[in-house]
Amino acid sequence: MDLGGGGGGGESESEANRTKLSSDDTAGKDYLSALPDDALVVILLNLSTRDARLTVRDAHGLDNLAIHSNSLQKMELNVHGLRQLTIVAPALEDLNVKFCFYYSRSQPVASITAPQLGTLMWSDLYDPSSVHLGKMEHLRLLKPFVFIVYGNDSVTLNPSCLSLLWRFKVIEHLTLTLFYQQNINNNQYMMEDMTMLLDITILHLNVIASGHCFGASSFHVLKLCSGIRRLMLMLAEAEEQTTCPPGCICIQQQNWETEHLLLNRLKEVEIDQFRGSEHEFTFVKQLFVWATTLEKMTVTFDDSITESVAMELGQVLQSFSRQETRMEIARVRI
Repeated sequence: MDLGGGGGGGESESEANRTKLSSDDTAGKDYLSALPDDALVVILLNLSTRDARLTVRDAHGLDNLAIHSNSLQKMELNVHGLRQLTIVAPALEDLNVKFCFYYSRSQPVASITAPQLGTLMWSDLYDPSSVHLGKMEHLRLLKPFVFIVYGNDSVTLNPSCLSLLWRFKVIEHLTLTLFYQQNINNNQYMMEDMTMLLDITILHLNVIASGHCFGASSFHVLKLCSGIRRLMLMLAEAEEQTTCPPGCICIQQQNWETEHLLLNRLKEVEIDQFRGSEHEFTFVKQLFVWATTLEKMTVTFDDSITESVAMELGQVLQSFSRQETRMEIARVRI
């Protein structure tokens, strides 16, 4: 079931809206804004008891959402301005909460009871004093909110990210996003606030560098989870690609290139959206120094890289590799 929003209207009668929301041909249309909160909650509850999947995207005007279902297995919630969330779903395996509490800027209040949950993606504000997660003994994948690498004391995202990270001690797969704002010269380096990470096997590290040097922040993360066996590095960029200005403070964090790091359990590395910048080459070269038993590295170039340029960049990458490491180079990921 997919309930979408986009600013449109709906039927004037709540009963008519209930009928349309229950139809298969209305996915993507907005009938949410025409309904009072209590009617919307009733609809969600009734529908969620029959479906294995519930998706609510870009919805507005709802303060309190409570979902009780014995059959739901997958849930994605994107309800702007939400203040309170209650989920009781014994069969739920996959939960994705995105920007529900963020825009209200109030303390998030939530109670999640999902003992079978295997995947938790919480791209939202998180406060352990008001967001209560029940026992999640089967959790395998965790994705907290984005972490701002350079910011100031008013940054509210980082505590949400760190608090959720520290909620768990051991997990198989962690997805972590490091974000650089374009203009960072008046900001502080925030990575020192990340003092510990949970015990993980797979690290999926998304780096949105905005043209800045990202080696120090990525090194800091790897230092805190040096026992990983697999690393997936996504070198994403903001929509508008920028270059780092001369004298940028990101250059000040260069000690990582000479610091010792041993990733002797790391067997496989995947790098996506490689563009061939100096910062990227420097980091990949260091990976081969740290990962002494690396068996395989797969590098996929950004789709802006031409085939001829990809061949040249691939040769440079091959020169970093050890003989016992298998290198796979691809222009785009299929």
